[in-house]
Amino acid sequence: MKILKYISLFVCVCGVVNAVFANKADEIQQRLNIAARYGGVDIVRQLLDKGADVNAKNNDGITALMIAAGEGKMAVVNLLLDRGADINVQDKDGRTALSIAAAFGVYGGEGFTIGVDNGAGVSTVKLLLDKGADINAQDKDGFTALMGAAWQGQVKFVPLLLDYGADVNIKGKDGATALRQAVINGNAKVVKLLLDKGADTSAKDNEGKTALDWAIIRNRVERVEAFKLRRVEAIKLLEAKMNPAVPGKGGEVEEKAGFFQMVRNFFSKPAVA
Repeated sequence: MKILKYISLFVCVCGVVNAVFANKADEIQQRLNIAARYGGVDIVRQLLDKGADVNAKNNDGITALMIAAGEGKMAVVNLLLDRGADINVQDKDGRTALSIAAAFGVYGGEGFTIGVDNGAGVSTVKLLLDKGADINAQDKDGFTALMGAAWQGQVKFVPLLLDYGADVNIKGKDGATALRQAVINGNAKVVKLLLDKGADTSAKDNEGKTALDWAIIRNRVERVEAFKLRRVEAIKLLEAKMNPAVPGKGGEVEEKAGFFQMVRNFFSKPAVA
């Protein structure tokens, strides 16, 4: 009986010790994420020296590297990479540090929201690219960093990604391209950047619609005049790309332009309630 009592006591003690160490480890990891968020390079280094796992994930699959990248904390990103952080690891939604930094912005504890770039973000994205981040990595929806940046209208990140060789015509699972994403949100500057790099205006998604189709459809139901005007600029860019003035075909180009204008006028009419 005494032996069983001692065994039971030993098991209990071991359980308490393990719980204490587990809590201690969790505390270190939480502190690492907080330090990564606020750019505490020295604290991050100390926590790593104390045994913090540089690749540990929270419940959402987020790592300290993703947090630092999303916040544009370049020095922390550099330190984490030097200490072995996996640059291409994905969270539960399939996002990487690069896609988060280039598109989704600031880490807010429960997810990523769009933050205001102060220049540090561009440097951080460039660092990730220089360190070997997979520029065409796709998340669970098939979106890449470029597609996310185009969707959010990140005019500083889109040209950087394009210059580093991002695939401008890669498609998501729904057939979306970066061009479609930019057009839907009326990001004319991004649309031009993509068109200049060879974005395919004839590409169709899984619904059989092109970027121009979506621009016209969205403008028909758009209630905010500012957004409608932005999308009109995108439509003009698409039309110019699809129907360049070709010598000897002025009449044909003029006829196509008139057709597009007729379609725009039709879809610009207020929807009947």
